[in-house]
Amino acid sequence: MEPKPVVQDPTRKINTTISNIGAATSQAAAVAEDKATEVKEAIQNKGSEILDATKQTVSEAYDKTSRTVAENYHRAMDFGRENPGTATLIALGAGLGAGIGLGVLLASNHSSRTRASRVVPPVLNALTTLAYDLFRR
Repeated sequence: MEPKPVVQDPTRKINTTISNIGAATSQAAAVAEDKATEVKEAIQNKGSEILDATKQTVSEAYDKTSRTVAENYHRAMDFGRENPGTATLIALGAGLGAGIGLGVLLASNHSSRTRASRVVPPVLNALTTLAYDLFRR
């Protein structure tokens, strides 16, 4: 007698295949999650480095600006003590120029070219140049 061929259960084979696919999918998901975690950490580290570098740069710029402002303030105060008359005239001219300039800006008729709009810019430029030259000494 001939041996009977062994017939495998198709349901068992499908279940095994589904199990294998499920295991492979779980493994791929785990690898993807690990890679995503690595990328996230790398981005966080790089962002932290950039933030620290930016903080350092801003701090240095602030310190430099603060020193420069303090130096110029002391120079202006010394100039005012040494030359009170000149300092008073500069302050008067600057106040007058600023007042005229604000008056022109706040005037209701912006389209017409008034006398003040022709006079103010050269006066302000002259006062600025004078003050700059005096404080540069």
